Amino acid sequence: MLLLAMATGLIATGLALAIALVAASIIANLATRVPYVPTPLAAVERALDLLGVQPGQRVVDLGCGDGRFVFAAAARGAQAEGYELAIWPLARAQLRRLITRSPARLHWSNFLQTPLGNVDAVYAYLVVGVMAPLAAKLAAELPTGARVVIYGMPLPGWTPAQVHEPVAGAKNRFYVYVK
Repeated sequence: MLLLAMATGLIATGLALAIALVAASIIANLATRVPYVPTPLAAVERALDLLGVQPGQRVVDLGCGDGRFVFAAAARGAQAEGYELAIWPLARAQLRRLITRSPARLHWSNFLQTPLGNVDAVYAYLVVGVMAPLAAKLAAELPTGARVVIYGMPLPGWTPAQVHEPVAGAKNRFYVYVK
């Protein structure tokens, strides 16, 4: 009887936690207007190549989702950090970080409030609604020479140094900028 009560309590706690995580993700998506849509794996490697990621560089992914770009950058020796508000993909990323012992750093944070003054490279795959505030933030904070790759759409008010067509297994263009 005691075991049944304990099991019931654990199930109820787990269900409440799952509901809370889903609710927090929905609220985060509503607050930022950015849904969780992962970058295709083929596009991750291409974006890293376009950024010219080198060991020791500080590389950030704004809206990192499940962390796939951040982990790939860290595997190349970068000081890789990801910023995400949606709890569920971030929880998955944190679990993966622990399991793989990746040196990547993940933050539960609004990327529009993230300081970018000492960043070498920025990656983002976002939606139209946040591109104008992001463009203004990058212009105001990035150091001269910082590289930016936006997957899927151009930054308003910025002229891309390069535009690359989609790679196999991906559907969007890559927009490359240098401040």
